[in-house]
Amino acid sequence: MKLIRTKFESGERYSLLIDDNGVPNWYPTLFATSKLRNSAKASNTIEAYLNAVKLLLEWCHTNNILLEETFLKKQFLTTEQIEGLCIYLRDKKDKKTDEKLRKPIIQRKEFNRAKIRTNESVSNATTYIRISYIANYLDWFAKQIISERNQIIDREISHNISCMVKSLKARRPSRPVSSRSTKKGLAENQRSILLDLLNSNSSKEFGF
Repeated sequence: MKLIRTKFESGERYSLLIDDNGVPNWYPTLFATSKLRNSAKASNTIEAYLNAVKLLLEWCHTNNILLEETFLKKQFLTTEQIEGLCIYLRDKKDKKTDEKLRKPIIQRKEFNRAKIRTNESVSNATTYIRISYIANYLDWFAKQIISERNQIIDREISHNISCMVKSLKARRPSRPVSSRSTKKGLAENQRSILLDLLNSNSSKEFGF
């Protein structure tokens, strides 16, 4: 499975998650088109979403979790599975490190360096985004799968899906201050300074 970029004749860039045969993965593509592209999300945002979904599907494959079958049974990710997924999302993938570890002979110094790099984690901001995007995707995917089978999403099912999503989002790390949206407008001390300057200039201009 890999993420590719394509370009329409209109010049619009578009990302696709494809399988080993080059066929687009149906549900991620449907999600990207119906929920993201139709909401005028930027191409970079769509790509980031699909990268997060790719990690989710890789984790499911590694842990033998069949999301579609699980959700159709009205069962959702357990607390233990959510914990495991969040740990996986914090892991930093490094292909170069993996290649080094496959070599039959590795000097001790090189091995230690490779081991340290393997255990590196992505930044809190990246982890926050990954978990947020996956939570949004799972919320959509669970409801999409169930509704496609003409099954009713009653209050209990809706509550269970919501609990899964909230449990995921509750495990997001704190974002750095720089990544949080800053409040628009002036701070109180800035307002006071500006008003003093304006009053001072007004007094000089009108001879007060």
